[in-house]
Amino acid sequence: MKRPRDDAWLKDRASRSAGLLISILTRYPELASVRFETRTRALRFTFLVSGHLDRASMHHVREQVTTSLEALCALEGKLPQAFWIGRSTYGHLTAFEIVRDLNTLSQEEISLLIELVKDEFHATLVRDDVAYPSPDDELAEQEEIIGEMLEDLKGSRQDRNLIAVREEGRVFVYNK
Repeated sequence: MKRPRDDAWLKDRASRSAGLLISILTRYPELASVRFETRTRALRFTFLVSGHLDRASMHHVREQVTTSLEALCALEGKLPQAFWIGRSTYGHLTAFEIVRDLNTLSQEEISLLIELVKDEFHATLVRDDVAYPSPDDELAEQEEIIGEMLEDLKGSRQDRNLIAVREEGRVFVYNK
């Protein structure tokens, strides 16, 4: 049976999508932004790194992330539909981005990607200084919620491109 397309239902879908982006940014203070792109049904994770990321460093990070993602996907028996890594330089900052399709992305993979980026960039990775660490049991609960919201979003159709950004300890979601 098809669900009726009324305004409340559309707002609920948008709220769930926004909730997922907010939850990801709240759980991972290393992320500068998360974007949901409806056309490609992908999530774009953006990290900020102090300084310029040269070609050799970019190649090394791309290789580490790609190898790790391939291993995880092989263990989970899935084949990513979209995977892209890029960078953009803005003055003394580099935006390091990873794009993954929503259909094959898992919460475990998000955690893995965050850890890999933290390991690669350690001191130069820009983190939200206002974010406060949570107890381990709260982190596990947040990850479980992210996993559930991710699965929920996979089964729905989203009509809006959303971007969540952090600024001084707060998370803002915009309809792009």
